[in-house]
Amino acid sequence: MIENDLALLQPPQSSDAVTRLQWLLNQAESLEGEEYSQILEFALTALSWGDFQQRWDIAKLFPKLGTGAIAPLIALLEDEQTDWELRWFVSRILGDFHEPVVLEALVNLLKTSEGEDLIATAAIALTNFGSAAIAALTDLLAEPRTRMVAVRSLCVIGGPASVPPLLNVVGEFLQQDSYSSGDPALCAMALEALSNSTDPAITPLLLQALKHTAAPIRRAATIGLGLRSDLLAQLDLVSLLQERLWDFNFEVCQAATIALSRLGTPAAAIALARLLQSPQTPVPLQIEAVRALGWIGTPIALEQLQSAIAIAPVPALREIISVLGRLTDLETQIQATQILLQLLNSSLPNVQFPPIKQAIALSLGQLGQPQAFDALVQLLADSDKSVQLHAIAALRQLEAYPNLEQLSHSRLSPELAQGVATALQELKV
Repeated sequence: MIENDLALLQPPQSSDAVTRLQWLLNQAESLEGEEYSQILEFALTALSWGDFQQRWDIAKLFPKLGTGAIAPLIALLEDEQTDWELRWFVSRILGDFHEPVVLEALVNLLKTSEGEDLIATAAIALTNFGSAAIAALTDLLAEPRTRMVAVRSLCVIGGPASVPPLLNVVGEFLQQDSYSSGDPALCAMALEALSNSTDPAITPLLLQALKHTAAPIRRAATIGLGLRSDLLAQLDLVSLLQERLWDFNFEVCQAATIALSRLGTPAAAIALARLLQSPQTPVPLQIEAVRALGWIGTPIALEQLQSAIAIAPVPALREIISVLGRLTDLETQIQATQILLQLLNSSLPNVQFPPIKQAIALSLGQLGQPQAFDALVQLLADSDKSVQLHAIAALRQLEAYPNLEQLSHSRLSPELAQGVATALQELKV
């Protein structure tokens, strides 16, 4: 039956080729003999003649053809006369066949190909082999041309087997007196991958890299040490990482704020507060410190945010208000509500700006604490219409309609009475 169907097939370049191949594969209960050969030949022809989309769809069907498809696919891969796009698809397809001959073919492609896209795809395909590809990738580290893709592949594979070759990459780089422009990124990549392992040999390299002259390496080491809370007391990690808060490179400073927030200790919160409150700290880094303290989210961290309110520039102040509104623990929600209410009632000049009042109303609504009701009601009489609307939205989150309706029968100033009436009208909808 399949032979008759094959005879009726339209040319492979037809847009229907994918559908016909799918149908044939579904009809064949066991692919073997002449029937299998014809279907395989059709699939290879369709792959060779199709446009990009057809090739993409056909490539997904090749695993159904089994290992019999490996040899002709490797032949296409190794044929330098084959167009690069077809070889690119073939390398992707072969990555699904975890056979030694495929591993060998992909490694050979990495060694011989000049096309960056083809090399990258072959490297990705190799990662599908997992630890079985480690030895081949380790050999590729010796070649400058394939060193980067080999490191990338080892980083993707991960696991204990990838640690020794990546350790060698980092160790060799850190021992150099000079380096090429591409090496710092390669070393940083390896460091970040190693940070997921607790191998004792990694720790000395992270400590050495933390003070390296190349910013990408300092950043990678900072990120890595931030993941090692198990070494908190042994290495006094907070003291080590807080030095990077004052790094010359912004990305390193940013990584340090995140690393300290991961540790989450009182000492880490205090270190971040010093950064936040320093007049030498640029505003973007102040904002990063605010976010880090918010991620810590402990009462001590909130105290540090509160202590910075009086001196924070408007962008940092708005971030503090936003961070306080995103807390989810009941204890800290109550604490944050009190901080925001004190801020709203303060005489700080920045609080008079409508955007600050809007932000406070928004955060009070998100926190949902009943004690914010009176303050939000007062904002209904604000001269800025947008502040009023934000207060109404917050009161909606507090489900405050009954309290507002009761309040509407009290003696209120004309401005407040109008604000309450507007709020009741909006909340009734």
